[in-house]
Amino acid sequence: MAPYLLKSMRVPRRFLGEAVKAAVYLLNRSSTKSLNRKNTFEAWFGRKPSVWHLQTFGYVAYAKRIGLGVTKLADRSTPGVFLGYE
Repeated sequence: MAPYLLKSMRVPRRFLGEAVKAAVYLLNRSSTKSLNRKNTFEAWFGRKPSVWHLQTFGYVAYAKRIGLGVTKLADRSTPGVFLGYE
């Protein structure tokens, strides 16, 4: 799954570790036949996981800039790339 994440969003191979962590995070929230259609998160914690925060790996994300030096007409965001979950 990790190489597919890299290839589908054209992310450089040097981010393989981040792709592996994202793949494991997603697989832990996916149902499996061996647990009777439960996912590993549900089997471990006894409740369904929240999935509202899931995002597409490798998409362009914007971080909001705040503080000194940010004026009304200045750019208030910095572009970046989403590489996984904490």
